[in-house]
Amino acid sequence: SITWFQYFTDAAKDSVENLLVLCESAKANGVELTDAEKKAVAERAKVSYTNVGQYAVGVNKQDVVDCMELSLLATKYQLSVENGLMPTVEQIDEYYTKNPLKVLKADYYSYSFTYEEPAEGETLAEEKVSKDEAKALADDLAAAANVEEFKTKLKTYLESIAEEPKEGEEKAEINVDNYKVTAGTYNEGSEASKWIFDDATAVGAVKVIEDTSAKNYTVYVLDKAKYLQEDETVSIRHLLVSVVEGSVTADQAHKTAQGYYDQFLKGDKSEQAFAELAMLHTEDSNYYNGGLYQGVYPGQMVETFNDWCFDQARQSGDTGLVDTDYGTHVMYFVGDDLAKWKTDVRTTLLQEAYEAKYEELKKAVTIQTDDGLISNLEVQR
Repeated sequence: SITWFQYFTDAAKDSVENLLVLCESAKANGVELTDAEKKAVAERAKVSYTNVGQYAVGVNKQDVVDCMELSLLATKYQLSVENGLMPTVEQIDEYYTKNPLKVLKADYYSYSFTYEEPAEGETLAEEKVSKDEAKALADDLAAAANVEEFKTKLKTYLESIAEEPKEGEEKAEINVDNYKVTAGTYNEGSEASKWIFDDATAVGAVKVIEDTSAKNYTVYVLDKAKYLQEDETVSIRHLLVSVVEGSVTADQAHKTAQGYYDQFLKGDKSEQAFAELAMLHTEDSNYYNGGLYQGVYPGQMVETFNDWCFDQARQSGDTGLVDTDYGTHVMYFVGDDLAKWKTDVRTTLLQEAYEAKYEELKKAVTIQTDDGLISNLEVQR
């Protein structure tokens, strides 16, 4: 119901409003950028402003610096507000007690048999699957006595409908685990979810559910009954030097990262010193908080990054270099975090609390928008 121009200008207004609310709130509470943060902005502006042509007519380098400083100040204040709203472990436990289905996960396999129904007075084409045929296929798969038999039967069916490879090509490997949902969440109103998360549903149980609107029968088999994700998580900081095809090789990225690492080792080796170095030089998007990642869980990051984080000998304050396909990472291990389910609840509670707080901040700030100027913007092509 709106044009793309309206869509993008509305999004821009929302973004600027958020920025100004946070900046004005920061100003009212005496929050400012430190010299180190201003230095980081100045360094990043040099990289950002490599080509005047990538910005609108009339935008100069100082405009870029000013906008980046406002953005960093807004983020700094938002993070400070969030830190003050951080839920306690007791609040996290209470949330789970009151809302277990919002926290628990389950693993299961599912496969859908889609059917078509002919229009009145017409006959279904021979190559199409009728409703009765789809039901028969679903019932056959549902006859599996356990998870392994389900996987075997599903693989046999997938192989029977797979297209023959073209001459010179190998037959594609069929992986039934592509049809597995790991750490599936409960969805209110879903018949499948109600069955999967029911106490009476045992591992290996199978169910067929018809969706008349989607015209299919889906077969589900429970692989792991509802559980809490107790995986350990960690907090780390990193400084990324990226590999860039055609300009920065892996060796060059490693050499640059080694230089930053050597610089860090010559200082007091504190977390604050690392954060300031990351703010200056990391090429990851989270420079604004010194390269911090919290609640990192096993398997979230690429293999070498993951292995460094979850080395059993890892201790707070450990540092090092890790090479990945993205480039070279200078690493700093902050420490262990909560179990994954608790970090997920923490995120939920924090988001709810922050949204309420932001509405308070927004009411205290008056922001005026000149829609006339916006409507007269000239689109550069």
